[in-house]
Amino acid sequence: MDLVVSVPDEALASALGELDDARVVLWDLRGPAPEATIDLVVLPYTMGTVDLARLEGVATRLVQTQTLGYDNLVGRVPAPVDGPVQISPPPAVAAVSAEGVQLSAAVRAIVD
Repeated sequence: MDLVVSVPDEALASALGELDDARVVLWDLRGPAPEATIDLVVLPYTMGTVDLARLEGVATRLVQTQTLGYDNLVGRVPAPVDGPVQISPPPAVAAVSAEGVQLSAAVRAIVD
């Protein structure tokens, strides 16, 4: 069974390319979810008009920010799944930030 990964824009989908055992769908959370189950939801870099309530009713296991933190998600992610970082009332959704990604890019820029 393939994982379903949503990304907010075509540029990110193109950067990911073809993934083994995963299917990429576009979803910027400004409209209804394209599928009832999305294993990994990547949020837009700028949250602006993103409505996290759109996650309601979507079965997901992980919400990925493209920023260094996830404080703006605490208590606002309603989808029910257990994860290592509780950001919603039980049952929780796991959340990860892009902290390592940002740091890795900065280190590469200094080293290169």
